Amino acid sequence: MAESGFDVLAAIKAQSAVVALGRGKLDAKVNRADALMYAGHAGQELGGELSARFEELARQCEESHKVSYVWRVEDIDSSRRFGELVPQVVLAGSGLVLEGADISAHLRGASKVAIFACTLGAGCDRELRRLGALSPLDQTLYGCCASSLAEAGAQEVQELLGEEAAKLGLEARARFSPGYGDLPLSVQPAFLQALDAGRAIGLGVTESMLLSPVKSVTAVLGFFDPAAADSSSDPCDLCAARAYCCYRERGTTCRDSRRRN
Repeated sequence: MAESGFDVLAAIKAQSAVVALGRGKLDAKVNRADALMYAGHAGQELGGELSARFEELARQCEESHKVSYVWRVEDIDSSRRFGELVPQVVLAGSGLVLEGADISAHLRGASKVAIFACTLGAGCDRELRRLGALSPLDQTLYGCCASSLAEAGAQEVQELLGEEAAKLGLEARARFSPGYGDLPLSVQPAFLQALDAGRAIGLGVTESMLLSPVKSVTAVLGFFDPAAADSSSDPCDLCAARAYCCYRERGTTCRDSRRRN
């Protein structure tokens, strides 16, 4: 009986550590400039026929797919905030462990942590396979539009979480995804389990730790006291693409692109 009672108390404590939950669907828009950049466009003339085809595919992508999302905001388990051997941040409600020096530095000073996932769904994967059998060019352009649409959706979810942070007198800062820095992709199964993302939005992960459906995003961000200095890390410093980033070549960042969506 004592063990059972302990489990109940632990469950109550974990539930109380969950600050807020949310899920829904968004009508996001394709950022045309970003979609073209994903396709390797560097400002050269497209030509009337190709330009019209691209615009038609972007429109079809927007009309065919909504962005489904799920998020939760949790307290941090301060007793396990930083491991002695491996730096880590542990969410008090779900028990999700985010290991790595980079994510620990990114969330240092945060009062709460939000995690979210969003996806265009399996229908987008099916359409990409269909287009691949008909026209590799259409498949490539559609895939780039879908990537832009998923990113636009992730930015909108981040803005929703900014509103949640404001309700608590806090501010949401830059998001950080599995695969950035030393936060491993291997956290994806536990990340999705914490969100119940399979049931909520039909999102899973493959044996190689890639998200399925493909056009999906997972991310974590901290809620901070607005008066506190911003100690969150610059994702550009941790990005594997920094050395050859096409955004940086143009004097901007992918975060600037997100704000334009």
